Amino acid sequence: MLLKYCAGYGEVNVVSLVSKSRRLLVAVRSSLYLLDWGVAGDAALRLLTTVDQGLPDNVINEGKADAYGRFWAGNLIGYGPSASSGGGFYLLDSDAVNVS
Repeated sequence: MLLKYCAGYGEVNVVSLVSKSRRLLVAVRSSLYLLDWGVAGDAALRLLTTVDQGLPDNVINEGKADAYGRFWAGNLIGYGPSASSGGGFYLLDSDAVNVS
């Protein structure tokens, strides 16, 4: 795996290439970051959004970009032994994060 752990942030669960760029969309726990390989140091990692605010055990566990450049993500409620059978579905586009 290209990225396993972002120091100080947590385990990386999803990585998606950003078309025609040197950037990656990276999901760590319940947050989405933009990682820019062209920027040095900590400035390379920029927080885009956090879903499920106040629920630190929820994790984005899958995601994929569609043909329009939007990123669709799913999450688990809880993590490891505390995981439940529920989850959420999110859409990240240039305007906002939408919850389905």
